Amino acid sequence: MVCCFTTDKNAGNCGFATSLGLLLVRLALGAIFIYYGGQHLFGLFGGRGLHAFAKSMFTVPPLLPTTPASAPIASGAHTVLFSPLVWAALSACTEFFGGILLLVGLLARVISIPIIVDMIVALWIYRAEGFGGYDFNVALIAMAALVLLAGPGMISLDRLVFRRGLWSYGPQPVDTPAERK
Repeated sequence: MVCCFTTDKNAGNCGFATSLGLLLVRLALGAIFIYYGGQHLFGLFGGRGLHAFAKSMFTVPPLLPTTPASAPIASGAHTVLFSPLVWAALSACTEFFGGILLLVGLLARVISIPIIVDMIVALWIYRAEGFGGYDFNVALIAMAALVLLAGPGMISLDRLVFRRGLWSYGPQPVDTPAERK
């Protein structure tokens, strides 16, 4: 694995150092999402559980302005497609089970996408509080984007499961398979 933007064979342990850095990002990101997902889904770590999380969605400001004709559909929750309980369950499952997958590095690139979407929704929810209200979400989006773009690194289950291909453990080669050694 060539990294650090060099082709020098004497670059040292750059590949291992990059993978160690990605491991630390994944461990932090996974632990954070397991913690908050556990609070939202099961009421762990002093959380209130799924139903309380769903009730808190009634206080979310609407994404689109509601008209009198759409008021019965929104019914105070401002959700169009599903009830707040469904949205809360999707978010909590993404956080909890996505955190577990990130922690072990299995399907890390795949799960980074719904985690980024979940945090973009959180940005929208906390937008009225200013940057101090959503700065943590911005940092989580950046960390998940790093895993999405760079992969989970060599110290992951993805390395064992996916040797090559889009969901493998690191940056993808830009050459053709015939040019590889």
